[in-house]
Amino acid sequence: MSVGKLVSLLLLLLAVALVMAGFGLLVSISRAPGSQVGVTTAVDRYGCLTCHSDPQYRPKTSSRPWRELYVDEAILASSTHGPIECTACHRTFDTGQRIREPDVQALCGRCHAQEQALQEASVHADPRVATCLDCHSTGGSGHDTPAVLSTSSPAFIKNTTETCGGCHADERLMARYELRTDIQAMYLDSPHGKVVQLTGSDLDGLLPATCTTCHGSHDVMETDDPASPVRSTASLADLCATCHPGANEEFARTLAVHEEFSSEELSPPAFYGQRFFFVLTAGVVGLGILMVGLEGIGWLTGRAKGGGSGPAPGGKGQGNPHNPGGHNPGDSNPGDPNAVTATAAPADVPAVSARGTYAAPRVLPEEIVRFDVQQRLQHFLLMASLLVLAFTGLPQKFPDWAASQWLIGMWGGLDSARTIHRFAGLVLIADCLSHLWYVVYSTAVLRKPLPIGMIPTPKDVADFFQDLQYWFGRSSEKPQFGRFSYREKFDYWAIFWGMPVMAISGLVLMFPVLVSKLLPGDAVSIAMVAHSDEALLAVLWIFIVHLFFVHLNPRFFPVNRSMFTGKMPRQLYAEEHPLELAAMDARQGTRAGPDGHPANPGAGEGK
Repeated sequence: MSVGKLVSLLLLLLAVALVMAGFGLLVSISRAPGSQVGVTTAVDRYGCLTCHSDPQYRPKTSSRPWRELYVDEAILASSTHGPIECTACHRTFDTGQRIREPDVQALCGRCHAQEQALQEASVHADPRVATCLDCHSTGGSGHDTPAVLSTSSPAFIKNTTETCGGCHADERLMARYELRTDIQAMYLDSPHGKVVQLTGSDLDGLLPATCTTCHGSHDVMETDDPASPVRSTASLADLCATCHPGANEEFARTLAVHEEFSSEELSPPAFYGQRFFFVLTAGVVGLGILMVGLEGIGWLTGRAKGGGSGPAPGGKGQGNPHNPGGHNPGDSNPGDPNAVTATAAPADVPAVSARGTYAAPRVLPEEIVRFDVQQRLQHFLLMASLLVLAFTGLPQKFPDWAASQWLIGMWGGLDSARTIHRFAGLVLIADCLSHLWYVVYSTAVLRKPLPIGMIPTPKDVADFFQDLQYWFGRSSEKPQFGRFSYREKFDYWAIFWGMPVMAISGLVLMFPVLVSKLLPGDAVSIAMVAHSDEALLAVLWIFIVHLFFVHLNPRFFPVNRSMFTGKMPRQLYAEEHPLELAAMDARQGTRAGPDGHPANPGAGEGK
């Protein structure tokens, strides 16, 4: 063959190829928008989709609804049955015949014989209970059955809870079989259920226990069936051990899978513990909201700007010769490691004489040191760790909130959020231990008196009721506070109540398998209740009550700087702690008498 003929032949083949490519392009352009060419057309040898892919298809010989005749070609192409010929399932050309649900099991069994055998021996064998399509189809037919590993499949591990709940949360359907309808809700409240709700479609690399993990899929048995993996505590322990190595029967007795805290029979401690925390949270937070509401109304109406600030009646300048400082004994302790100290006095203030007496009364400066460096550092770590714990823990308590999904994503996923949460918890524990050491070291080594100013006294109870009477209009006088108000003492001692609860329960939840080897399984259940509910109480109190009185109060808004600078302006101190300020003024003006006792009786009280 000459070179010319060879070139001509190649050009001819190229032309044919271009024509065929152009024809294919025209065909694709001519298709309706949104339609897709699927593999189904390659095996549709009988041209079924010629008619059935038309939404307007209405055969004159059929009175059936058009939706039973229409097949979305794109959906069929994306399903597991896309490559299968229509006649594999529809073996007749009789237009009057259709596949009815009772026939589905046998029909699927033609290809899925093993799964069919398991299903026929399960609790779902009766087609009136469930069919293959109930769990595998997104639209109720064999045309829309995504692969099980597809995130759109009802049988995908993340979706099984919703799929199973479609029937098991249906009261009418479950009443027929005398089954409970709250199992799904309890599961979603469990640690496993929260993982399912807080992870993305890829489960963030986690494999939570879902319905099928414990109960099976095609082979679901009655819970008392000898073949059921959940038939007994021993079998449950073996099941738990597949994900939690070393799990024993006590671990299996915890309520970690179905949080059935409403059952007194299953776990009395968890049952009563949950009710205890409900009453505690409602009472404490309710009281806090009342306090915030009354104070807020007072500021809006101008009542809060009235009396109640400044030294108490009978204080300095009030004409009480026995108590010119207006000081209540016990409100302040000069040697207290938490006691207020003054900044350096101005240069024009007379110095102390060689005899230890004042040439003239000293005047406190405009800013008073309220907290030392260690106290401020401890508070900063407390504040930072609590904020991190709140914003990593609340999403896990309320996983169905949209904000929870966003927060978990911000932390880099559930696994990262858990790691950060645990680290912040350890920081909080270390911070509280350092504070205890600070108090012990200050008193035992530095020989400073105990910080008795923070110890609650009967006066705090009286102040609380005096506050209520003032805000309800029953009294014209606000209570006068010393070094710490009753609210500040409550905040301080609430940490000593909450920290052991949170720390111990948190460590139990970090090592549940180990704990269940040392303690009864109820210990883990109680820890779940205590950790969750005590955390909620702490967050509500901090963000509703503490935040208002410390920062949102108009006297401090937008921020109270004393915990950052350690100082408080004298004028503000006179409003917040008038008794303490009066005592400080009295101490600054003390003169020694000939016998070594104060020349002005009462000025040295409380020392």
